[in-house]
Amino acid sequence: MRLDKFISNNTNYSRKQTKKLIDLKKVTINDFLVIDGSIKINLEKDVIKINDQIISKKSFVYIALNKPKGYVCSNSNIEGKSVLELILENHKNLHTIGRLDKDTTGLIILTNDGSFTHFIKSPKNEIEKEYQVWLEKPFEKKMLEKLNQDIYLDGKKIKKFKIKNIDQNKLNIILYEGKYHHIKRIFKIVNNPVVKLNRIRINKLSLNNLNLELGKYKYIEIKDILDI
Repeated sequence: MRLDKFISNNTNYSRKQTKKLIDLKKVTINDFLVIDGSIKINLEKDVIKINDQIISKKSFVYIALNKPKGYVCSNSNIEGKSVLELILENHKNLHTIGRLDKDTTGLIILTNDGSFTHFIKSPKNEIEKEYQVWLEKPFEKKMLEKLNQDIYLDGKKIKKFKIKNIDQNKLNIILYEGKYHHIKRIFKIVNNPVVKLNRIRINKLSLNNLNLELGKYKYIEIKDILDI
């Protein structure tokens, strides 16, 4: 892992702040001064210090869960049963990366790594999220033509998306950002309401490869999601 990434993941310093610390000769690896934040480190052997204080690797967890219908992606009991209730182990600061609606099923990622959550959610990183969509009516060519035009939600133009595997009233859609009721609002534009929604993939991570039943989960690594 790069030194600057390790520091930003395990401290409150950003990469820009880390560069400044390095320029000020405040960062060492095994007590040797560092001059380049892009240097690769060995997490098992190297000792990283800032101002002579050792920076320890945080105990982050990453969990893939196949969300059942009727669960919400929050800690609030007011909204309904939380997906966090499905995780048997206790992890501090565990949260979902983004949300699926209560009536939406499929893949979600839970973690206690705030930096990773920010990376996945940031629209500028264009992390692919693929959904299976069932519509009230067959999806017609004229609907596709309309959706290929610029679309505005909440007064802002949304990023382009991909529609594929069209089969009557069923299709797949790939998003590169996430907005409130994003998919439902897209198909409302062509007067074809969504009746069922299931997320099957987040970047590299796919339900097809996880073999998870509804309500089940497994621990994963960042490399299962991103090319690192």
